[in-house]
Amino acid sequence: MSRPFDRQWLDSDQQRAWRLLIALMSALPQRLSRELVADSELTFHEFDVIVRLKEAPEGQLRVSALASTLGWERSRTSHQLARMESRDLVIRQRVPHDGRGAVVRPTQRGLDLIEHAAPAHLDFVQRTLFDPLTPEETLILGKALLAMARELEVDLSSVEASATLPSGPRSASATTVGQQHLNQYPASDEDEL
Repeated sequence: MSRPFDRQWLDSDQQRAWRLLIALMSALPQRLSRELVADSELTFHEFDVIVRLKEAPEGQLRVSALASTLGWERSRTSHQLARMESRDLVIRQRVPHDGRGAVVRPTQRGLDLIEHAAPAHLDFVQRTLFDPLTPEETLILGKALLAMARELEVDLSSVEASATLPSGPRSASATTVGQQHLNQYPASDEDEL
């Protein structure tokens, strides 16, 4: 015997917003990758990895911390890093004092490509995401996205340190990995090369 559905179906406004969000979640990374590859030879995911490494303390992160910051599984992170290493975008190195751990940092080529890509990437983000919105709509969008991110316990450490986030409850599992010093991360099996 099936259990009765005890929630209301989405109303028409919610259904439209949900479907728009799904469409944007699919289209935005694809479009970002196309734009980035055309301008810099970097995919969106490569760009994202290098930016997060560049912004990290000492310009490097443990592999497990990078995976956490990206919201990726360990295997996905390892595969992405292997592809990026083969393109001389990043390098993984063992941590000398613990033997099991590994850190990853961008190569000079990776940093150069990010610097080259940044102006066109910024232009794309401005033109596509913010030019169509009024300042008030941008504020509302930011608050809505933050509320959803908190509900999903998204790691918000990659949010620019200069951005001010409204206060509110946040789960302990939504960590601030990217803001901690490299030596404060305990070694784990996930850090292996």
